[in-house]
Parts: sequence; structure tokens; C-alpha cells
Amino acid sequence: MPNLKLGFPAIFAALTLCGTLNGCSKPAGPGGGQQGEMIKPAAAPAGFTRADDSDPELIAAKISAQNGLSEFKAAFAKKETGQKFAVKAPFREGVNEEHKWVIVDAVRKDETDGHIERPSAVIKHLKVGQIITVNDYNIEDWAYTDAKGEQHGGFSVAVLRKREGQSK
Repeated sequence: MPNLKLGFPAIFAALTLCGTLNGCSKPAGPGGGQQGEMIKPAAAPAGFTRADDSDPELIAAKISAQNGLSEFKAAFAKKETGQKFAVKAPFREGVNEEHKWVIVDAVRKDETDGHIERPSAVIKHLKVGQIITVNDYNIEDWAYTDAKGEQHGGFSVAVLRKREGQSK
């Protein structure tokens, strides 16, 4: 399986053509999306909804995630057995764009290495288990649960949960 490295050209193209953030999924279900994954396909598949490129709450969530990356990396450095850490990054293929969670395997000064844990809804070149390197400036969200069971990060997930509560 090839190693995929997300660099400035990939994110620049995504931001230039598609805006900062595009669409958000519902919690995992029959349609397959993982909670908080974002997607911009030509037509959203079952289980996914779309959000506007200029959505102020999701843009604010990304800014919060970027501002808190040092907390995330410090917590990862003290990772205990069984803890799972993840970052969200954009992936693009043709007119489709999906913002997926990547399970973190290692962090460095300016990059995070991880792997794809769940199948992509629209990006066919992404495969489960595929190794991914994400530059820090491409990270749109991050999440982990600490040793006490408290959740940290998940800024975009909080926005989506709030909206789901409002729509019910």
C-alpha cells in the first residue's frame, strides 16, 4: 500500500478550489460515515450531509484545533496503552472531497503519521490501513480520550452534535 503524504500543494488546491471546510457527516450508520467526518462529493452518499464552505462554526472549530495542537502532541507523548488519538485532514479526488479521521501512530515537530481506519465514502484511492502523513497546517481537528476517560478536542464533532440536537 503506498504511503500518502499530504503537503502544501494538496491542501492549497483543496482550499483554493473547495474552500476551507466542506460538508459534515452524521454519526456512523448504514451510510458508513464516521462521526465528524466531512465530505464534499458531487452528491452526498447516504449517511452524509453537506455544510457550506464558509460555515463560520466549522471554521472556528478548525482554528481551535490548530491553536490546541501543542496540547494534542503533548498528550500523545504520554500516550498509555489503549488510548486512541486521531486527526482530521482533507482528501481530494476529482470533484470529491472528504475530510477524514486518521488514527495517529506518531507525531513529529511539524507532521503527524497515522493510518486510515475506516473506508472512504467517496475517495477511492484511500484504503483501510493506508499510511498517511499529515502536515500540521492541514490538520482540521484532533481528538483523544485521556487515561481518566475524558474526551479532548473533537471541535468539529461538537458543532455537528449541537446541530443534530437542534434539528430534532
